[in-house]
Amino acid sequence: MASWLDRVNNDFTITTGDGKTYTPKWMKATKEKEFNIAEFEFPEVEGTLVYRSLSKGRRYNIEIYFQGDDHLDVASNFDISSDDPRAWKISHPYYGLITVQPLGLSFDNSKMNVSEITGTLVETITEENPQGSLDPIDSINFNKNQLDLTVQTNLGNQIPPLQITPILQNQMLSQVQSAYQNGLPIIRIDTDATEYFNAFTKVNAAITGYTTQASNALIFLSDLYNSPINFTTSVKNRITTLTNQFNSVRTNVMTLLLQNSPNLTPKAKTVYENAGVTIISAAAVASVTNMDYNNRNDIIAIIEAILALYQQLLADLDALQSANAGSTTSYVPDANSLIELNSLLNQTVSSLFTVGLSSKQERILYCEWDTNLILLAHRLYGLLPDDSTIQTLMDNNEIGLSELLEIKKGRKIIYYV
Repeated sequence: MASWLDRVNNDFTITTGDGKTYTPKWMKATKEKEFNIAEFEFPEVEGTLVYRSLSKGRRYNIEIYFQGDDHLDVASNFDISSDDPRAWKISHPYYGLITVQPLGLSFDNSKMNVSEITGTLVETITEENPQGSLDPIDSINFNKNQLDLTVQTNLGNQIPPLQITPILQNQMLSQVQSAYQNGLPIIRIDTDATEYFNAFTKVNAAITGYTTQASNALIFLSDLYNSPINFTTSVKNRITTLTNQFNSVRTNVMTLLLQNSPNLTPKAKTVYENAGVTIISAAAVASVTNMDYNNRNDIIAIIEAILALYQQLLADLDALQSANAGSTTSYVPDANSLIELNSLLNQTVSSLFTVGLSSKQERILYCEWDTNLILLAHRLYGLLPDDSTIQTLMDNNEIGLSELLEIKKGRKIIYYV
């Protein structure tokens, strides 16, 4: 058995959710333990009956330090890594290998040559236990949040605050302006307009201040690109808006590629990759948010639109990718982002097909004799007090003024049942 002195000399290592490992100096070694209990009190019985079950996750108070000439950079990287929501793996000199989640962290850089970090960690069970079923829509939203974090981390790693140039900042501002303008036409209510404008102003300010605080820009970029997900309008309009946003951002980059412009740096390509992945994943979530599909054809059209964006992005990234990754001027897309995006799209398409199976199916009728709109609506749908079936029939078949009173024999009529 190892002595306490031998244990103290072991390294304290933290592997954060993004897979990075840190080996700080450490001081505190305290932990707390609580149990799951149920208390019962009875009016005619003195005292309390306590049932105790298994223990809760242990809590650990940490006090760690990064030292040396690069302590500020290391502490900053650790701060970025801590944003990843996945659990940490810690090799503790006293407590061995533990899986934890931080409840909060405090960073103190006031001491010379030392960054001090304190906080509380709670031990967590693994995702394999307990097992449960997750609603497909909830799962898509969860995976979208995970993907946003992956994309933000990649962009932050590729473009540290001190490496952003005025040209790159202007490119980012131009892309944001284009995306914002393409989102305006479908806004119908003041709340959406206000929230969208606030997201736009925040990301502009954050990009301008990128040299000192990059993390805000990464978050606000995602917020802006994700805004159309919750616009109060149809799924079709939201997907159309996101498609237009993607195309506007793409145009900026592909124009530089065609011009063989020196401004198309690896960092500029990464910015496009970030925007493309975020917008396409936003389209996936928008397709399963506040769904208003009338029939299977509507669903298939949305699936095809999203997959077309995805295929276009892959083709673009292939064209932008360097022949090899051995140079400082090389660009290779982030594998983790693309893997997660592919998984999210497969999950979304599967969910939409499930919805489609229970949706109305298209039917076609060729009128056997001359008729009119009211008789057709009654025959195919039945009449409702608000005459909505008449309007539905008109919309689906582009029936105009010339056919309001009479629909000729042989006319093709599309309806859904």
